Amino acid sequence: MYALGHCAVIVVAGTSMGVVQRYLNWSEKSRGLKIVKGVSGGLVILAGLCLVYAAP
Repeated sequence: MYALGHCAVIVVAGTSMGVVQRYLNWSEKSRGLKIVKGVSGGLVILAGLCLVYAAP
């Protein structure tokens, strides 16, 4: 099981290189990059609000 889990990570990393390369080729004007930045910013704000709400 250890070997299977260890090799699965390596296989996934090797097969996802195309996706990573497309991500690295995005320019600053890409629509996809704007979407990712917007979603990431929204998640950070949401996490901050949750922490403020849960503070004693």
